[in-house]
Amino acid sequence: MNNHHNILTAQEVAARLRISPQRAYELARLGLLPCIRIGRQVRFDEVKVEAWIAAGGRAYDQTMKNAA
Repeated sequence: MNNHHNILTAQEVAARLRISPQRAYELARLGLLPCIRIGRQVRFDEVKVEAWIAAGGRAYDQTMKNAA
């Protein structure tokens, strides 16, 4: 089993969602889009973002954390 997850930048997530990078950062800040914080940097786990999209883009919660 491959546990390697691709880590995406805000620009890459924004391109997939067809939103601006600023909107991706805002959704992450509001806790709506799952993200990883590395110091001041914000990154996105591809598997969790895909699960978020599959769930209809609803607010990210604990149940989705278990799906990834």
